[in-house]
Amino acid sequence: MSNSNYQLFVVHRAVSPITHMEGTTGNVAVLMRQGVLYEGSIHRVPCLTGNAMRNRMLREPGSHLLKTRLGLYGHLSAHQDRFLSSGQERSEKGNSVDVGLKRRGYELMPHMRLLGGTLPSQVIEGRAQVGFGVLCCRESRTARAAIIPHDWPMEESDLLSYQSMIEFRQYTRKSDDVDTHLRDGEVPDHSMMIFGGYTLVSGSVFVQRIDMRGCRDIDAGAACAAIELWDGTVGGQKSRGHGHLHCEYQLLCDGATVEAAPLIDAYEKHVEDHKQAAIDWLYEAVREPTPQGLASAKN
Repeated sequence: MSNSNYQLFVVHRAVSPITHMEGTTGNVAVLMRQGVLYEGSIHRVPCLTGNAMRNRMLREPGSHLLKTRLGLYGHLSAHQDRFLSSGQERSEKGNSVDVGLKRRGYELMPHMRLLGGTLPSQVIEGRAQVGFGVLCCRESRTARAAIIPHDWPMEESDLLSYQSMIEFRQYTRKSDDVDTHLRDGEVPDHSMMIFGGYTLVSGSVFVQRIDMRGCRDIDAGAACAAIELWDGTVGGQKSRGHGHLHCEYQLLCDGATVEAAPLIDAYEKHVEDHKQAAIDWLYEAVREPTPQGLASAKN
């Protein structure tokens, strides 16, 4: 199976306020931003980080697909589940790189070939380079031009400044004074905590590019299958809710537009055809014995 260079161009439209956060200042949540140059000045424009989108849009739904198709739910250890769902696993000092293990993983598991991860013996490099989600605003023209294909139209006349897309929200939360001793007949008096945060308004649009170099059809199919399963949520804090995005994408192979559906079908067939070998590889890679309960699920 030959390798090609794939690109995914993704358009995200906010269908709820977006609270993708950089951190907090005092008791105020601040938006994640990136600097862009506009008319000789640097502007800090809200964005979606590539790392967060890689996890939300590709790794988590891709992991769910694998665990469902391979019958792994209820059979994985914490180490194996963490490797599939987040790519993170304990590393051990003094181990030599197992080239054969890595090669078989690349062949059997497009999910790993795309996203990589950390194993006890080595770090597995992923082929997918997930870029930032760039807000479509007046100030981000140069950043968007570096992402969008040159033949895509860019409507600049109707774009607003990013400053007009940001709003401040204030919230209150009751304190949990559950250990306070009360006298007979005394009613608990919960104090109110005030906190706030900045959000991007519904209707805001982001563009994003994902480069997948040296990948097979089934690798690109794995990425598209994950996006199709993604529920559109993007980070925030529980107390402030999660933003929700509606996603549309276009897949290119060596510069030409290709249909995603046949590649998704090819990937799902690959998972089914290599079910046993993929399960065996996963247990070998994380260096844990196959649980007794998985023996029947593997056959």
